[in-house]
Amino acid sequence: MSGSLLSTVTQIMDRGQNTNSYKFALLRSLAAFGIQHGNGEEVISREWLAERFIEFYWPITVRFQIRQATVLDKDPVVMKFIRNETNELGLPPEMPLRRYRDQHSDRYGELVARTAGNAFDDVIPRFHTVARRKIKPRLYKIDGEDIIIGKKQRMFLRENHKTLDLLAVGAWVKFTESFTSAPRLYEKIQGLEPTRSTLTRYRNFLLSWGEPSCFYCSEPVRNNSDVDHVVPWSFIAEDKIWNLVLACDQCNGDKLSATPADMFINKLNERNHQLLEVGDDNILDAKIRKELAEWRGRDLAEHIWMLVNRCRADGFGTWGP
Repeated sequence: MSGSLLSTVTQIMDRGQNTNSYKFALLRSLAAFGIQHGNGEEVISREWLAERFIEFYWPITVRFQIRQATVLDKDPVVMKFIRNETNELGLPPEMPLRRYRDQHSDRYGELVARTAGNAFDDVIPRFHTVARRKIKPRLYKIDGEDIIIGKKQRMFLRENHKTLDLLAVGAWVKFTESFTSAPRLYEKIQGLEPTRSTLTRYRNFLLSWGEPSCFYCSEPVRNNSDVDHVVPWSFIAEDKIWNLVLACDQCNGDKLSATPADMFINKLNERNHQLLEVGDDNILDAKIRKELAEWRGRDLAEHIWMLVNRCRADGFGTWGP
């Protein structure tokens, strides 16, 4: 039975319907259920599934803004619910789900209820459909609005939960690549927090490089001024000197997760050209020197424009002071 169920999962991920990413989220939910204690037949309610879906879709909606359809308003309904919630509350992109849940428990309950009532009518009955036919054995049966996990299926989920989650994430990434070329998709969709560097070394270096002024409005900045990612961190998900500038509180707060106007991209490329001309001078610490060395002999400006255009195509917008 275990091998047959694994074959079922492989067929669904490889050849099943790909109208949206719900089937990947559903498999991840089933894998998460496998971790729970118990051996007998069990019911998975739509409310429990809704909480898992919100957990999976929250970071790719709020933090990383990863498109799941060619047209933005065709994104899965759970993303629309999450997006409406964050817009109504004015939540920042870095707001984690757990903090929203703690601070707005009533609204979170309503979000779960809306998701439970609207997200699963298609994916639950169609999950086992491959090439327009239902395949067996199935991971669950349906009783009304609930999923029923049998004893053997539950054992399969428990023994293979990690493998199933990896399969689902890999297939989800492949699906998402049809709509975006955003970097580090695997980490973002898996829900991992991409490693953030401390920005102190970059701030200290930028303060010492030329006049300490805001990259956007040219107003003087303080020694503890903000370090801004020109191409938004929520898109690029990495800290590199060639994408970092000093910004005043006003500009950094207004820009948020947008790309700046083209004139600032040109300004950044000119600044980077000057940095690349420094060579191995001692004014550069080892980390910054390494980040620049990776681009010697390569077209960094072209790379930055590529990132900017991809970012804008994904709906991040353009900002100017």
